[in-house]
Amino acid sequence: MTHRTLFAVLLLMLCTVVSAQTKYATYAEFGGSGLLPTANIEKRFTPHFAGRIGLSIVLFHDDGATALMPVVASYISHPVSNHHFEAGGGVLIAFGDTDDFDSRDGESNTNIAVTGLLGYRYQKPERGFMFRAGFTPIHYDEDITPIAGVSFGYNW
Repeated sequence: MTHRTLFAVLLLMLCTVVSAQTKYATYAEFGGSGLLPTANIEKRFTPHFAGRIGLSIVLFHDDGATALMPVVASYISHPVSNHHFEAGGGVLIAFGDTDDFDSRDGESNTNIAVTGLLGYRYQKPERGFMFRAGFTPIHYDEDITPIAGVSFGYNW
């Protein structure tokens, strides 16, 4: 076996081990960091740390639309248990036609708010149903708004 073949086999084995440890989840969040019902995808980077991105579209009566996109990083306790404490933070990005969302003469713009996360997560170490509930305050324009949210989804 040549060095290149051995290297290729070892690289393939390493990629298989790394991908087997990678966890993903998709879930719908109601309230929470996205304010409105939000579709989310999450990737677990280590057993304790995950990142997610979500999307919600707000359609206004005058044909305008705004997209809300939470981008959040989380610490997740007890990765081998079903019950977890979750803490994290990130940003909520609002962009699009913001005539009704943040009045500025109907111009298209982007607004960013800071969000936090403290909550409970039910998620088995293997694939299956997941549930989240938490407190997700949002800081925007010198105000802090207390928000709570729940999520239902599936992890694999």
